[in-house]
Amino acid sequence: TKIPPEVFALAKKYAIASYAMVGSYLEINPEQLMQAISAGNGALLGVQVGKEWWTNKQGVSSWNENEILPLRPPATIVSGHAIFPDGYEIVGDSKLKINFINSWSDQWGHLGRGWFWYHEYKPFLVEAWSAVDLPNNYLDIVKELPDAKTFKHRFNTDLEIGQRGDEIKALQ
Repeated sequence: TKIPPEVFALAKKYAIASYAMVGSYLEINPEQLMQAISAGNGALLGVQVGKEWWTNKQGVSSWNENEILPLRPPATIVSGHAIFPDGYEIVGDSKLKINFINSWSDQWGHLGRGWFWYHEYKPFLVEAWSAVDLPNNYLDIVKELPDAKTFKHRFNTDLEIGQRGDEIKALQ
């Protein structure tokens, strides 16, 4: 089936130019995840799923938010799933709460939304990707960078936010 030109033109307008991995494979970086959420890019987060997604603590089927949230880590992994984290909170001194949208239905959790404690669910986070649209001139700048295998620089000063000059160029 050929895509009609007007549909293709509309889709092209909203195409995502590039993606960035949040952390590395099997090691989701919480700071990078929070940054992706804060920047408004969000992230597609691959998670491992157990029956805890649709059962209460007694093992009875339920999508009720008071019975399944916060999301409990799976005792046994039964599947994989993708969710869209769209918010976070730091609770107390350092507990990270990740809020997300689930695609199952607006009947699941709180109107289709859920949350989990990052430190508890971390072993079951598989990978995360964020949409990153770089302006075209960034791509030109990247092409002019020195070869990563041969570039070496010794930093002789402590760098600070807002600083300019050769040290910052070397860092970039």
